[in-house]
Amino acid sequence: TGFLTLNFKPGHISLNNNNRQLNIGYKQLNLQAALDEKKLSTQVSFDSHDIASLEGQLDINVTPDRALSGYTKLHQINLEALSEFMPQLERLAGKISSELTIGGTLSKPDDSGEIALKQGELLITANPTQLEDIDLSLKLSGQKANVDGNWLMGDGKATLDGVIDWGGDEL
Repeated sequence: TGFLTLNFKPGHISLNNNNRQLNIGYKQLNLQAALDEKKLSTQVSFDSHDIASLEGQLDINVTPDRALSGYTKLHQINLEALSEFMPQLERLAGKISSELTIGGTLSKPDDSGEIALKQGELLITANPTQLEDIDLSLKLSGQKANVDGNWLMGDGKATLDGVIDWGGDEL
């Protein structure tokens, strides 16, 4: 049996990548973990000034079934702030948000919820065609996801609609 709590005062995290530095100011960063004879329980919360806020909780049974239960909530991850770590991109922008429920087992997770990208922009250094007004949605249910979206590319509009199924042995 054990318990761990980490509560960080407001501050900054500095990330370095190939002489590029990203400073992330945060208002809150809390981590908790507890282990007993039945399960490992974890909780995390993070609130940044510029990048995003994250909240999550996950329980993993230590019994042979290794059952999972929990959730994650990401509130408007600012992709532009993360673009410094992707030198192959000329432009990266948009906001990603999600609310997911986690279930199933470690060997066969069963997630449900939605991940959405709004107001996205993408310009790859090696390709001068800019993608603008990107709106994508991924709706998860069990071992499947419905994906749909649209964006502007040059003078045209593109759409995406489909299903991703990873419930079998192959994608």
